[in-house]
Amino acid sequence: MAVNIFVYGTLLQGGSNHHILQAGEGRGPVPAALEDYALYQVTPWYPGIVPKPGRKVLGEVYEVSPELLTRLDRLEGVDVGLYRRELATVKTDDGRQIEAFVYVWNSGTNGAREVPLKKQPWGKES
Repeated sequence: MAVNIFVYGTLLQGGSNHHILQAGEGRGPVPAALEDYALYQVTPWYPGIVPKPGRKVLGEVYEVSPELLTRLDRLEGVDVGLYRRELATVKTDDGRQIEAFVYVWNSGTNGAREVPLKKQPWGKES
């Protein structure tokens, strides 16, 4: 049974890890937003999100198999506590609200830079 996943960083279309979604035949992308979370640049190479009321994160939703979800868990370091996977409600650009898994940064954001909405989705230059 397929599940939805909301991506906001290197798994985005054009991102350095997007090939994993393509190889797993994930269906998408569907542009979407996640409310009450903030996007941070947690390292020079990738972002993380944390709950933050009033903020929004832009990204994409994909439908993936349970096997691909397990592969994504390994990529995101769920087993070593880098990120944790949570279920959240995301709003698609066409107004639908759907349940999707998200990877939440599992450490503090002290020193990390919040990425403003105008520079989202991740990797957007302006």
